[in-house]
Amino acid sequence: MAFDKQLALILATGLAVILAALYTKKLRLVLKTLLRSAIGFFGLVALNYTGQFIGLGLGINILNSLVLGILGLPGLCALLILRWLY
Repeated sequence: MAFDKQLALILATGLAVILAALYTKKLRLVLKTLLRSAIGFFGLVALNYTGQFIGLGLGINILNSLVLGILGLPGLCALLILRWLY
């Protein structure tokens, strides 16, 4: 009976360690995405401020910030092309 309890404790501890590792990786990914989106937001503000002189600008909203945060410079180019097409 003692061996069964020890085995269950070892398995539960191992499962807890695996779940904690997955949780911290997901949390790190979410925090990284939020940080990059905040940087994308400030990039949009800077683009709208400087782009008003040449007629270049995008709307400042959550979706554009997320696109810039996730995709970076290619996302900015894609948003500008979509803005130009539509």
